[in-house]
Amino acid sequence: MLGYEQLPATEKVRRAVRAAWFEMPQAWVDALRQMPSDVKLTNANGLWRQAREMLYFQGLEHGLSEREAWQAAVQRLLNND
Repeated sequence: MLGYEQLPATEKVRRAVRAAWFEMPQAWVDALRQMPSDVKLTNANGLWRQAREMLYFQGLEHGLSEREAWQAAVQRLLNND
């Protein structure tokens, strides 16, 4: 998409969520809407931790020390770019 890189991070997330909703069957969309907020938050936290660990192992594969790999993983997750 033209100009995608110049969009703010929040707009990129909104577009990704919209695209995901369009690809999901309606039954899943309905189930997610009925899911309690605390369950959604717990699932999101688990996914964040999994992503952090995958980025950590990726950093180790690229030759970073353990500390550098953790710092790089967290920085990538928290970066707004």
